Amino acid sequence: MMRLVACTVALLSVAGLAAAEVNEEMIDRVAGGELTEAKASWWGFDERDSTEALQAAINSGAPKPATWRSRASKS
Repeated sequence: MMRLVACTVALLSVAGLAAAEVNEEMIDRVAGGELTEAKASWWGFDERDSTEALQAAINSGAPKPATWRSRASKS
């Protein structure tokens, strides 16, 4: 599992998501089974193209990969 997480983080960096901060501590806690929820933001979530971060959270093996909450405009 740790190897998968390390590869995912490396791929995200190459994909240009390194601009958004990667939270290694939380990724490691998910990989170690300490947490049951994986937030896409921990993998460098980019709201312009969230595909890579969302897929990394899904691939983390956490029982509950968390996505973002959509922002509804208040009219």
